[in-house]
Amino acid sequence: MINAFINFRIIGDGLDIPDITAHLQKKPTTVYKKGDIITSRFKSEKTVHTEDCWIYHEEIAKSDNLQQRTSEFLDEFVGYSDYINELSKKFSITIWIALYPEIEQFNIHLSQEIIEKLSKLKSTMDVEVACLQSFYDGSYLTKDKKV
Repeated sequence: MINAFINFRIIGDGLDIPDITAHLQKKPTTVYKKGDIITSRFKSEKTVHTEDCWIYHEEIAKSDNLQQRTSEFLDEFVGYSDYINELSKKFSITIWIALYPEIEQFNIHLSQEIIEKLSKLKSTMDVEVACLQSFYDGSYLTKDKKV
């Protein structure tokens, strides 16, 4: 079982946020404009966004099949591939998946169907895998200290 999140991100200078929202018929979960301040959950310093960003985000339930949910998520955008392909000429289009497995070994399978959908969207895919459960509950211990 895993905790997972999937995002459709458009990043670049000069994004027309209302136009993107209207064309994709999705309300973005997060929008950043160049110059907005980022406050990190893990660091005390603040940084400044260097680009505009439009993000649509969904959580993948622990009980869901990751491959099936990824395919369904991509289906939500494939119908807008002509518009997204035009955007990709000026901006970065990325599908970003964050995985937090409850086990320390985990594999990711991308079916031919998922790869074809990414290709239709002219999108890259970033996958972040972080095994945090053991880290946070303190089970990564050496004989004398926590690592």
